[in-house]
Amino acid sequence: MVVRALGIFLATALALSAREVPLVILHTTDLHSAVLPAVPADDARLSGIQEATPDDGPLGGFARCATAIRAIRAKERNVLWLDNGDTIEGNALGFLTRGAAILRALNLLGCSIWTLGNHEFDWGLAALAPRLEDFKGDLLAANLRYDAPPGASPEIARAFARVKPFVIREMEGVKIGVLGLTTPGIPSWSRPRLIPGLVVEDSLVALRRAVPLAKAAGCDILLLSAHQGLRPRGDDHANQVAAIARNFPELDAIIGGHSHQPFEEQKVSGVLYTQANFWGSHLGRIDLTWDPDARRVTSRTARLLPMDATVPMNPEVLEALRPDLDRTAAALAERVGEATAPIEALGGPKASTPLHDLFCAAIAEAVEARGGKVDAVLHGLLAGHKTGLPAGTLRMADVWSVVPYENTVGVFEVSRDQLLEILEENASAYTSPRFRGLWGLTMKIKPSAPSGKRVVFLGDREGRTLPPAARLRLAANSYDLASGGRRWPRLRELAEAPSAKLVEYDFQTREALAEYLRKHSPIRPKKPAWWSIERAKPQRR
Repeated sequence: MVVRALGIFLATALALSAREVPLVILHTTDLHSAVLPAVPADDARLSGIQEATPDDGPLGGFARCATAIRAIRAKERNVLWLDNGDTIEGNALGFLTRGAAILRALNLLGCSIWTLGNHEFDWGLAALAPRLEDFKGDLLAANLRYDAPPGASPEIARAFARVKPFVIREMEGVKIGVLGLTTPGIPSWSRPRLIPGLVVEDSLVALRRAVPLAKAAGCDILLLSAHQGLRPRGDDHANQVAAIARNFPELDAIIGGHSHQPFEEQKVSGVLYTQANFWGSHLGRIDLTWDPDARRVTSRTARLLPMDATVPMNPEVLEALRPDLDRTAAALAERVGEATAPIEALGGPKASTPLHDLFCAAIAEAVEARGGKVDAVLHGLLAGHKTGLPAGTLRMADVWSVVPYENTVGVFEVSRDQLLEILEENASAYTSPRFRGLWGLTMKIKPSAPSGKRVVFLGDREGRTLPPAARLRLAANSYDLASGGRRWPRLRELAEAPSAKLVEYDFQTREALAEYLRKHSPIRPKKPAWWSIERAKPQRR
């Protein structure tokens, strides 16, 4: 009798367990049109996530992710794949096809959801609208709204009408609600002329509206696809993951992006957080188990699957994109000039560098070739590319390596005192990679001085003190003109003042550098002296 009862109990338990529904959520993020492997195997961000050496070759690339996605779908019965944004822009393939190539690959593999990232907007709404129409899955961004300004193209309004706050996917009777958020930082990186009518909300405001709607629609599971990253020192204006987890504990998982960091499985205020790095270095996988009787998730785990040399590239993706890949390779191989010696990027912020000098000269010449005038250029030091440009033949691939960003240029008028305000704002970042170098004028900085008094000298090209009545035409890139992520608010404020007479140009800074190399090669690198540092005098004991 006892044996019979035990048998009935075990059979019942097995039957209940057999009714549990396994669910697999796959996620990619920050692909930036990287179809082919491009992440260095020794990238410091992979520490603790993956053991690899440079001999293994570059990691990632969507063509490898595609192979893994196909294999998982063949093995598992309930698979949902979403892409978490910054998908179309970021390399030459993306630029030459305006993102069409990578979206063709996502469609080929049947990507279900695309949450928009900030770099989707780098070419403006008119360029983005066709890509939104191209994508065959659902588009998400609960904190985006398009209010068409007078005279706007109806195609843009139609495309943005496709963007939803959330979607529901049903698998074996389980309703999975996927909410989407982009980063609220878009207006602080993109110039207004690129995003007219675009309204970007605070994440919490948008979720307080969207989450109740998703619950009312009968969602059993709530996932958040957020093009935002988890910051170890706390949230900022563009990344609100900690606040989201704290305010919405009902979320079963938050899938992050934007910050190009790998997070395999982390709890944030009790909510599972995971993020699949960038350029397809990893395919993210979340495994959920749903108990239909208890009506809850009984287990959740997250993994990052490395897309290394052991994962072959999907031949179907490569074949579909072959014409675009070949065209891109040919464009990158174009010879644009030569250098008599390496054009170094290192040395700043203590002093201006040969690469910064060359780049700013190229910007000034490009403006003047288009009818403008430039007295000075304020620009980042390009130190992220530590090797600068090599000696010998220079190709478009070299230009792309130092200027991977989609930035245009604006020129505006400032008085001497206004320029000093901008330079003081910049001097506050002297010890960080955010410091901007000055070209065309001479400057001396005393980093140890109190804030607002660090620029101790400002002169013309020959080192003569600028007169108080001087008015100057200052060039800056579009990212900095938008405040550089709220880092340069005074720069933006002064540039947008009516008296500044801001003129914004459509050429890319990358294009300016290529034009300059074609015209002036061979380049003989110079060690310029646009600015210098005044050290604090050691105190006597």
